Amino acid sequence: MNRVEAAIKQGRCVLAVGGSALKTPAVLAELNRRSALPIVALGGQPVGPAAAVDAGRLSAALDQPGGVVVLVEPDPAADGRGLGTLESLVRRAKHKPWLVVASRSFNPFGLPVGLRLLKCDHEKKRAADFLGVLSIPEGGADAPTAKPNAKAKKDGGIRAPLPKLVGREEELAALGTLLAEEGGPIVVTGPSGVGRSWLVDAALQDSGLVRLPDIPLLRGVGVDTVLSVLCIAAKVGGDDRLHDALTGKERPSPVAMAALAADVVAGDAFAGKAIVFSRLETLLDRRDDSFRNDGRLELVLRALLTSTPTGRLIFISERPPAFYREGQAHALRTFPVDGIKGRELHALFEQYGAPEFARDRFGPISERVHGHTIAARSFAIAAREEGDVEALLKQARFLKAASVSDLAPLKRHLKRKVDSLDEATRALLGALSTAQIPVGGDVLRALGVKRAVRLKLLADGLLEQTPVLGDGREYRVHPLVREHLTVREVRDFQVMETVGRQLHEACKALKKAGDMAGSISLALAGNRLLVGARLGRSCLRLPYPDCDAALDDLRGMVRRRKNPRLDLARQRINETLKREPGNTELLLLNAELCIAEKAGAEAISAAFARAAVVAATPEVFHAEANWHGNQRRGKAVAALERGIVVFPEDARMRRRLAGFYIAQNRLEDAAASLKSAQELEPMMPDTYGMLGEIYTMLGPERWEDAESCVEEALRLAPEHPLHLGRKARLLRRKAAADIENGPALLEEAEKLATAALGVDKGDSRIQTLVATLILDRRGDAEKARWLLQQALKQRETPEALLQRARVLVVQGHLDEGERVLAKAIKKAPSAFEAFEIQGELELGRGNVFGALDAYKAARERSPKGAPERIRHELRMAELGALIESGAANEMLKAAATARGDAVPAPSPGEGPRRDGGTTTKLRKKNAGEPAAAEEPTDRAGAIASALGRAGEEEGAGATDSATATAPVPVEPEGDAIADAIKAGAEE
Repeated sequence: MNRVEAAIKQGRCVLAVGGSALKTPAVLAELNRRSALPIVALGGQPVGPAAAVDAGRLSAALDQPGGVVVLVEPDPAADGRGLGTLESLVRRAKHKPWLVVASRSFNPFGLPVGLRLLKCDHEKKRAADFLGVLSIPEGGADAPTAKPNAKAKKDGGIRAPLPKLVGREEELAALGTLLAEEGGPIVVTGPSGVGRSWLVDAALQDSGLVRLPDIPLLRGVGVDTVLSVLCIAAKVGGDDRLHDALTGKERPSPVAMAALAADVVAGDAFAGKAIVFSRLETLLDRRDDSFRNDGRLELVLRALLTSTPTGRLIFISERPPAFYREGQAHALRTFPVDGIKGRELHALFEQYGAPEFARDRFGPISERVHGHTIAARSFAIAAREEGDVEALLKQARFLKAASVSDLAPLKRHLKRKVDSLDEATRALLGALSTAQIPVGGDVLRALGVKRAVRLKLLADGLLEQTPVLGDGREYRVHPLVREHLTVREVRDFQVMETVGRQLHEACKALKKAGDMAGSISLALAGNRLLVGARLGRSCLRLPYPDCDAALDDLRGMVRRRKNPRLDLARQRINETLKREPGNTELLLLNAELCIAEKAGAEAISAAFARAAVVAATPEVFHAEANWHGNQRRGKAVAALERGIVVFPEDARMRRRLAGFYIAQNRLEDAAASLKSAQELEPMMPDTYGMLGEIYTMLGPERWEDAESCVEEALRLAPEHPLHLGRKARLLRRKAAADIENGPALLEEAEKLATAALGVDKGDSRIQTLVATLILDRRGDAEKARWLLQQALKQRETPEALLQRARVLVVQGHLDEGERVLAKAIKKAPSAFEAFEIQGELELGRGNVFGALDAYKAARERSPKGAPERIRHELRMAELGALIESGAANEMLKAAATARGDAVPAPSPGEGPRRDGGTTTKLRKKNAGEPAAAEEPTDRAGAIASALGRAGEEEGAGATDSATATAPVPVEPEGDAIADAIKAGAEE
């Protein structure tokens, strides 16, 4: 190393950098700081201060004695051309240089022969580490100068837009009014990229409130991060309660900690302050906008959202959170943000340097992008590049959105923009995306982002600057742009280390300045990056628990599909549990690791029991129920029942318990559990929907209650696909009992199911339901087949398999249908509809006797009072009449002959059968009485007889959720059974 330093000071050193190293932003940053040195690129496209290998660049090391050539992470395979050129120049040189190789591993036999003969040293360091310790020669610069920018202006370069909020005067005034008034938390909602963050930033600047550090709810951000920021802010304000709770030996339970956080925020310590939580939608369930999980983080956020703080809590979310307990969200204030108005587009286009054009063209542009901010600026940038707005307007699909929430056209456009970047710029964009939070210019300089590159990215709309001028300006990559980069590009370990250490430096500076809240926020962000870079030991020690990033890293070790590191995860979990024994998420991850290790039921149950005793949250009992699943429904029910004892006011757990009760055919218990949940959360539509589903299964006498419950669910959530599907299933059950009005009911049911599919096109249950109704109405079987194919790609449920078998029977693929049917019966042995389909399959083969046996089995398995029993009776009567007529044998023989098989023997117990038309019927009669009338053999008589028996006989059998929505079986084309009966009677 001393040899290299001496050569640098005397001007005898040349750096030759490998192509892979040049793709690393940290390496580029160090090279930019030492741009006064001669630097050459061995492979790839030369970027930054590096140039191609030539005699002029190497003259410092080859034209004088004592020269040094440093090979920085050379790759003989990828950098072969550059190494070959270097060898040829060394061969012709008068003075042979000293060779220094800086790389973690190095094989000298991979170099060309001419370089192998040189005297050589090996520095076992990574490129960034090696360059970071080199001295900076005179003439180098720590920061980019203004000369490139001046040259760009002289050459007519693109000017970056000013970070100015365009329009939004009305929204800014309204949000300012909300911030000035005391009240509950404010939720700013709207589609991603519509300008919510900028609006909040501008409103807070004018509000006079002290802004605390933001809390983005990103990956690796959990309850420890939220509580740490709240705790330090409260402590600075004079409230030590949260500090004492986090640092004491006995910490409060998760529920008590959430209540304490809400109480602290409502105290005087937060008066005149504001804190912003972003990306709340990542924690919400898309079905009902409630919290998807019930862990410690959700408990704290729910407590904050339902509190009345003295300061201002601002949540930025695509959708507002929903609370269904009466009066729970009385203080919550929602502020929706829509697209900008058409008259404001001119200022936005001018800001991004778009060419002048007639004002009347802004109308069509506004109708195309619906005022979406990023879409509008992308149109302006495209107009600037094309130079003609009319050409863009002629492209019918260019950024054409159906609404302001339709982001698909914008995402396609941004993907093309990102893919068109050169390799070096794309690498820098990925490096800027690593932090996922706004970062200052010091981070950009550490990453080697030159001013010209930064201005270009800003002008192209791929980088954003917060609307703050002066020293407080920060930069970030919007999530809509970030999602088009690969995981490797945004999670490069070297970049994460560089940014993490830079954030730690900024953290120390803020601590010296007295900004404790800002300091601990940057320390948490830096720790998050260092843990992700596998440098957890370099994290700063904080006075409060900080396990969020470590938990995220451990989940990756346990859940990865290829080569999960269970041994390393076990070691780290045990170490962390000693330090944080009350971390609920860590205890649950310990149980998950026991499952992955196949530790046995007792050890896994003990792990869940430990979490329930030490730090119970509702998520503990949900996780245990997930582990048991449908394979051990009784134990899953027991886990949820224990959870209800601990959390008696948790309505979600009662709904989950009702679902397991339904699977166990304990319908009355399920209804009781749902009624308890209804009392706790009277505004939750899913409770009414599930009650309607249970009443539908209980039979016709409860269908009126089912209809009222489903209608109430639709009143609360008019366009929810789940409730539309439940109403369609109810109408379908009614159609099975009402033969006269059945077609009209089925038509209405199909309309509802189709509407539900339009809302949620990827729901497999709705796809199966639509296909079922199509088959019920004898519609397009090919469309039903396609829908079932899409549903089965997601999950092979018994319902979808049964309908798939049904489609195959309709289309005449009997053998394949039998295979699918066998798979469905294996999954749901009590599904009576499977035997109905088996009957139709046997009829397709001409086996009337097998069809009759299948329908008997279907009737035995159908629940008491089910409307399908009438259908079974009718079908059995028809088949019995067909057998008595003698036509069944002929159908069996004809089918066997058509297949080329031997004529099958009669079924056991049937006895010998005569040819059709020769059946002899004997009737006993008493003396003096006329002969008994024969039983009707025509179809009308058989149906009347079946209808008479249907109300008298009762059958035993169990049902589950799969059989509760059984479809009407497929009728043969042209009513073949009635024709066969008629032919037998004529003979």
